[in-house]
Formats: sequence, C-alpha cells, structure tokens
Amino acid sequence: MADNIYNERIKFLAHRQMDIAEDQDYVSWAIMELMTGNESDSINILAGLLPPFNHFEVDIYVKKSLKEMAIPENTDFLDLYVEILARRRLANEITSLEITEEMYNIFVYSSFNSKYSQWSIINEYYDDYYLVSDRNIEDVIVEECKRIIDHSI
Repeated sequence: MADNIYNERIKFLAHRQMDIAEDQDYVSWAIMELMTGNESDSINILAGLLPPFNHFEVDIYVKKSLKEMAIPENTDFLDLYVEILARRRLANEITSLEITEEMYNIFVYSSFNSKYSQWSIINEYYDDYYLVSDRNIEDVIVEECKRIIDHSI
C-alpha cells in the first residue's frame, strides 16, 4: 500500500512538473494525502475545493501543501517517475500503450532529451506497425524498461 501511495505521489508531482496536471488532479492528490494521514491546513483546503476551480487559488494551495510536506518545489521528479513506470510495466500493472504514451509525454516535455528518445520511436511504431527491426513491439518495450531499471540502480 505504501508503495502505491508513493508511486501516485511521484506521478502527480511529475505531471505537475510537466504542466499536464489539471485542477481536479490537484484536488484528487490532496484527498489521497488526507486518506493516508498527511494533513495540513492547505491540504485540507485543497481537498475541499469544488468545481468550477480557480486555477490561481488551486496553485496557491498546492504550493503551500508542498511546502508544509517539506517537498522542495524545484525537485526533478521525472527520473523517479520513469523508473516507477518501468517497474510497473514489468510487473504488468500498466499496459505497453500506457507506458508508451507517458514516456512520449516525458520525451516531449524534456525537450527531446536523448535518454528518452527510444520512446519516440516506440510511440511512432506502436499503432502503425507493431514491429521495430523485426522484433515484436512488446519485446522492445520490455527491453527498454529493463534498461531503465538497470541504469537507475
């Protein structure tokens, strides 16, 4: 259970870093934090916000919540999130399509960082061909996930 909470927190923080989290995602994150026992004034307020959201108000409470939880705002969560995605794919907790879409988002967000470039190729071939260099796309994805984990240890 604790691993799942950690994984969801890192996912949220990575999505926030990539600026793809929406206001409802912030509220859902705050509710998750409350359910795990992480309480603070800002998390309580954020968890209680209702639509339509004022993005500026949400952002203020997210920043305050992170500060109250001692999570530095300038932390890079992408590499942690990439490792979590790879481990989850190898454990069959997410599909190949899910990791491919998330990794492509990370590749684009990171200004096409070469360490994520293989995912651009995988994304390109996923729907169209199912083969990369005469290998099954699933094999390529599994190999790439193993490479990620090997480099993170």
